[in-house]
Amino acid sequence: MVVQDFALQFGLANYQVRQVFKREIGGRAFRQGVTIMPLSLLTVEDVEKVIPYLSDLTLPTILDEYTSAKHEPLYAFQNVLNRWLKEKGIMRRDNEWVLSRRQELTQLIKEHFNIR
Repeated sequence: MVVQDFALQFGLANYQVRQVFKREIGGRAFRQGVTIMPLSLLTVEDVEKVIPYLSDLTLPTILDEYTSAKHEPLYAFQNVLNRWLKEKGIMRRDNEWVLSRRQELTQLIKEHFNIR
């Protein structure tokens, strides 16, 4: 689930929502072959940070790592992603679209306020 609330980016919020979701679906019958994965909260910023890696990794693979029991509940998505990429030997990448938008906005602000 993608959220915009900054407070929900912390791992504890994600962990608590995941536990409530697990209780709610527990004991319910689903069609054979249907797999219900743990609920994961991601911020818009988290999704933007993942985009540069989608040519090498799939979103489900990244989410599986994020929901893995080996990570502390307090870990934010960015912490998990950084550790995992380091383990995999994948260099950090920037989202080029975000960088270009940031540069455009910076330029507009400088022009508006006559900053050099």
